[in-house]
Amino acid sequence: MHQSKCLQKLFFVVLFFLFQIFCPIYGQTKISEEDSLKNAITSQSGEKKLSTLQQLMLLKLTSEDGLIYIDQLEKEAQKQNNEDYVGKALLMRTTYYMNTELTDSFLIHAERSKEYSIEHQNYDYYFAIESYVVGRYINEGNYELALFYANKMFKRAKDLDNTYGEINAYESIGHAYMSSRRPEEAIKPLLEGFELLKMHYPDDHVYLMEYAFKIIQTYYDAKNFDASILYCDWMKKEFALFESARQGTGLESLPIADYKMHNEVYYALNYIRKDQSDLAKEALKRATAHTMEGEMEEFNIQNLNVAYADYYCHIRNYKQALEYIDQADAFYKEFHIMSVYLEILDKKAEILAGMKQFEDAYQIKNEITRISDSLAIETLSKQISDLRIIHQVDKLEMESASKEIKYRNRLMLVVTIAVLSIIACLIILYFYRKKRIAFRELARKNTQWANSNALEVINFPENRKNTKKEEIVEDNNSNPSAEERELVNIIHNMMLNEKIFQDFTLTLESLSDRMKINRNILSKAINQCTGKNFNLFVNEYRIKEAVRIISDSKHKILYMDELVEKVGFNSKAPFYQAFKKITGFSPTEFRKNNQ
Repeated sequence: MHQSKCLQKLFFVVLFFLFQIFCPIYGQTKISEEDSLKNAITSQSGEKKLSTLQQLMLLKLTSEDGLIYIDQLEKEAQKQNNEDYVGKALLMRTTYYMNTELTDSFLIHAERSKEYSIEHQNYDYYFAIESYVVGRYINEGNYELALFYANKMFKRAKDLDNTYGEINAYESIGHAYMSSRRPEEAIKPLLEGFELLKMHYPDDHVYLMEYAFKIIQTYYDAKNFDASILYCDWMKKEFALFESARQGTGLESLPIADYKMHNEVYYALNYIRKDQSDLAKEALKRATAHTMEGEMEEFNIQNLNVAYADYYCHIRNYKQALEYIDQADAFYKEFHIMSVYLEILDKKAEILAGMKQFEDAYQIKNEITRISDSLAIETLSKQISDLRIIHQVDKLEMESASKEIKYRNRLMLVVTIAVLSIIACLIILYFYRKKRIAFRELARKNTQWANSNALEVINFPENRKNTKKEEIVEDNNSNPSAEERELVNIIHNMMLNEKIFQDFTLTLESLSDRMKINRNILSKAINQCTGKNFNLFVNEYRIKEAVRIISDSKHKILYMDELVEKVGFNSKAPFYQAFKKITGFSPTEFRKNNQ
């Protein structure tokens, strides 16, 4: 059952990766579907309504309307208390901002989605978002930062024992190495991730094909053309499995022709590098035939044009090569896909040089240098901005650290360390028992002090280690007068007999009014005879009463609110503070140690 849920989540994640790729085509062929779905929602409820909102969301993901449907889905899911659909909405909002220039918004929504996924243990969604973050840094040219987060993602996936997270992490690490032109280092993580994917998700043909394309590209960049062709062969077998398996999965409308065309392009590129021009030409013909099987994105067509340009350049038909590269040049320049555009310009310079048009080739090389320098400055600026954003994200991660799953226990220590641990435990137990005995002795002395009616106070330091009984101290420099002593004794008797301390409104002013004595005289007498101010003097009587009540077995079921009111405090906070200061215990600790 758990694996089934994981597969459902994985399918959902892969599904909107594909919608990002095919959404323009899908939108053209399903123009009227939006109105149909909107009409259906009006009569729907429950999970069926959520499912329809999800379809609308996917349908319009690349437009501002998609954000509106994402908001609607999240609100409806919260209303229905459906955690899974809330997670989907958060994930899709992150996907939306990933495809914009709003880096701050993307990272904020990514962090929110990750926190929700961790809280509700939707780890597949969590690792999908992590891979988005890594991909964003890769697209901005911040490869070292991308590698840092990809490795961090891998460690977390291992700690959580989440296979999907490990696969994503391997893929992200490989992607970072590929993008930074280190294909040899990318191969190992990509292969390890691919093996995990085949082992745990053998029926997820879409993800398998997407992953295999990365391996094909990596081997090609590493100039291991034979290995790249082997994976192209594997892809052809996978196409057949996918076409038979996708019925009833919701992926029927996604054109398999795109995958087939890309695979043939890779065949052609590999054959060109192996100087097998005839095989390359046949592969390009098959790729062209696949473009006739269904409507394709312009990106795919232009990739095919680049492959044709590469082929004709290789066989020194430079005129034909120039025609194909010019088409790709115009397209990528218009859409500002600069990384690919620079490669196309480089190929164009090679073609022009082959045609002996050296001056034009030289100008293009200068243009490449100019654009590269401009991109380098822009990348540096983004990296500086990213450091600020990352600092903010790291702060959020630290705040949510307490919600993360604890790391699993490591292997048990060897016998010697285990023996030392036992000895350490015995020592801790010994001191704990000694401390416990000391606490009980302290509680006993507190009880003894509370039952004493002598005019005296007991101060216990906060470290609870020592106790000290202070009787009225006569200072040779400022001895209390007989009148002051008598006055304090009167107050003491009022406390014992009338229990005036139980009145939480009792103040120095109210006591002086009651006794018809000037408040300053009253304050001085208390201070001179006891060394304490009025509040501490009164609070000690209150705490004595509290200690007596807690110690009395008849009051075991007395609630703390009742106790606070009964001894003369008007709230818990000052009562707890006074109790701790005078006895060295909190009320709960005292009750526990007085048993």
